[in-house]
Amino acid sequence: MALESLCMCVSVNYIIYINLVLLIREMWTSILNHIVNKHQWTASKYFHECRHGPLSGVKYLEAGSPAHQLLSTIVLDQRLLKDMAHLTAFCHTGRKYTIAYA
Repeated sequence: MALESLCMCVSVNYIIYINLVLLIREMWTSILNHIVNKHQWTASKYFHECRHGPLSGVKYLEAGSPAHQLLSTIVLDQRLLKDMAHLTAFCHTGRKYTIAYA
């Protein structure tokens, strides 16, 4: 019975870890929406909107512009996204946001 409980605990913690990594990646990649004045989206699993209030006097990039494309290659770099998993061990704002489990 103790081994079953331990396995269940490890499984649950692994699921929480995987979902936290996904949340961090979604928060990171959401910058590509924010910089083109898109503050709500549905393509993500957990993070669907910017958390700021109304903004004024902000200049946004044009979606698909050379600057937007260049920033996209940096933000979506697979090595960088892979390294996001290591951020779960450090301070970040991820705990401010709720992950809903089905």
